[in-house]
Amino acid sequence: MEAKTANGARAWSIAALLFFFSMVNFIDKLVIGLAAVPIMKEFGLTPSQFGKIGSSFFLLYAVSGVIVGLFIVQRASPKWLLAALVAIWTVAQAPVAFGGSVTALFAGRILLGVGEGPATPSAYHALYGWFTSEKRSLPTSVQLAGVGMGFLIGSPLLTGVIQSFGWRAGFGACAAFGLVWLATWLAFGADGPLVGAENGGTSDESRVPWGAFWSDRTIIANLVVATCAYWLTGLSITWLAPYLQMGLGYTPRDTGWLVSVILGAQIPLQLAIAWISHRLLHAGFGSRLARGMVLAACVIVAGAALAAATFVTSPTPKIVLLSLGFTLPTLAFIIGPTIVGETAPAAQRGTALLVTYSVITISALISPVLTGWVVEQAGATPLVGYTHALWLTSAILIFGGLWALVGLDPERTRARFAKSRS
Repeated sequence: MEAKTANGARAWSIAALLFFFSMVNFIDKLVIGLAAVPIMKEFGLTPSQFGKIGSSFFLLYAVSGVIVGLFIVQRASPKWLLAALVAIWTVAQAPVAFGGSVTALFAGRILLGVGEGPATPSAYHALYGWFTSEKRSLPTSVQLAGVGMGFLIGSPLLTGVIQSFGWRAGFGACAAFGLVWLATWLAFGADGPLVGAENGGTSDESRVPWGAFWSDRTIIANLVVATCAYWLTGLSITWLAPYLQMGLGYTPRDTGWLVSVILGAQIPLQLAIAWISHRLLHAGFGSRLARGMVLAACVIVAGAALAAATFVTSPTPKIVLLSLGFTLPTLAFIIGPTIVGETAPAAQRGTALLVTYSVITISALISPVLTGWVVEQAGATPLVGYTHALWLTSAILIFGGLWALVGLDPERTRARFAKSRS
């Protein structure tokens, strides 16, 4: 059996498994938006009422992530933690697939949020047990490329299932995907050699006081830009499909493919920009430029693209701009975690990742409800409401990108933390 070594072939096999983990994770999120129109018609829901169902997924999302980050992640095996989370995802689909009432929708989405809240940062922690700090950008982009693949494959697949067998069957398909991944992970998943081993393991001497950690300029800037980027996540999984169908007039089948194209653009963009960041680091540029400024630029450009898309009438340029706007902010979930992994001692890395990437999801609790309200205020012209929602999102992204541009400075943070431990 191949020995466990950082950065080796075994490490990349774990990255591949976590790629599929991310894919299943976002297919679970995506199904509610693809099923939005038939759900709203069946139950006679207004946009604001459906927005509350979309937001219910995030009701305990952050709470669950913070609890796991504070009390579980540093004590649990990453392999078994991820297995437990996916088991919760699978169980959460049952009340929707077999019941499908409004109450079942709320209950299922809330439970799904409990399981998925800690999921992505727990996967970062598991991945970083296999890769050293300077090697993490590319495997993190591989892991997160599963999100784009989830949209690329999941959108047309779930659309076909929903149209052929009804919207409840879409949730049943998600449960099946979770079971397949869980069985594969239990057979082939493993904890990495670097789990808790860097920077002196769990020794108190390797730790930074939490007050100093959370008050650091880089940590705050990373939290702000990721929160702004996650606003778009709540918007995309709940309202992108209805926007294309009810706002722009596409058919349900075309909507499925367009969601796939728009959000599937994450894959080449994430890999290309992560590769650029990686090459800049290895060319001798500091992390402030190679990670911080690259991330800030992506988020600012995304905000500008979303605003520009509302003024473009030609379909192809509009889809290109929407693709840039909805996908570039996801670099906050690739480059951002590498910044946390670079600056946080290993003894605190799991907690720092879980707390950071759980707290930021609060914005996705707000964005579906607020978007639903904005669309409803437009009355008989929903496109106007969607346009106003995109303008608001554009402003939020540009704000977060500018904050990151000024605040992200990992080298300074590492020096500050080293001084606090001396």
